[in-house]
Amino acid sequence: MNVNELVKNLFTQQNRYSLLKETLDFLSANPSKIIDFWHTDGVPIFFLQELTNIYEVLDSDKLKNEEISYTCMVMNVLKLIATNKEVRNEMIKIQLPFYLYPYMNNPKVTQKYELLRISALSYLDVFVETPDKSVVTFFKKSELIPLSLKCMDIGSVISKILASKIFLFILKEKEGLEYAVQTLERFVTIGIVLNVVLGQCVGFKSPELIRNILECYCILVTEENVKLSFKNSMPKNLTDERILSKIKNDEVCRDLFQRFYSCVNNGEFYKFD
Repeated sequence: MNVNELVKNLFTQQNRYSLLKETLDFLSANPSKIIDFWHTDGVPIFFLQELTNIYEVLDSDKLKNEEISYTCMVMNVLKLIATNKEVRNEMIKIQLPFYLYPYMNNPKVTQKYELLRISALSYLDVFVETPDKSVVTFFKKSELIPLSLKCMDIGSVISKILASKIFLFILKEKEGLEYAVQTLERFVTIGIVLNVVLGQCVGFKSPELIRNILECYCILVTEENVKLSFKNSMPKNLTDERILSKIKNDEVCRDLFQRFYSCVNNGEFYKFD
């Protein structure tokens, strides 16, 4: 099997799910072939079409499990292809990530919609592994900040963690931070969601989500207005004993919390019981 045969089969045969699985296996075993595969005539358009096929039934009861499995497989192949930096740059140029946003924006939280949400977030997660200003610019302009916050709010634990990584990635760039605190309304919305999700962490075993949220707080308070706001009113769930206990018992969380706390309290550190 070679790239040309793979593409020909994808374009002409009916059993596309198994062919996509075959493509995933082939490119996983031969990552040097990713760029050749992506540059084969018609491949980007093919994936764009396959991504959008279920748009019309996404909000209806007509969405079938087979369609969900197929669309998730499409996104899994795209996730693998996006591990190539050159391909990632080209995907940003043609705004391909934008076409996964409807799967993240859907308000339904049943398992089949959650599978689509996780697949879309997992694809975007590849873009946040390596800092790139063009990616941050695209994410900002395409309104990914409110979308990632929405996924943090309504998604499963996996969705929340992936979405928080994306939001954190945007905040780490100056352009992203400035956008996040540009208006009072935007900052208030961010503050509400972070606090709500932090409260949800009471029921989660892994400290990863708390770590991500605390790191978001640490970045936000580098802005003077934000620091003053938190000095006047700490996020409510950061005073919850159950959350503080989780923070105390995880070294990374504890260090991040002390960094945040000392920033808003003139260098004073929090005294855990």
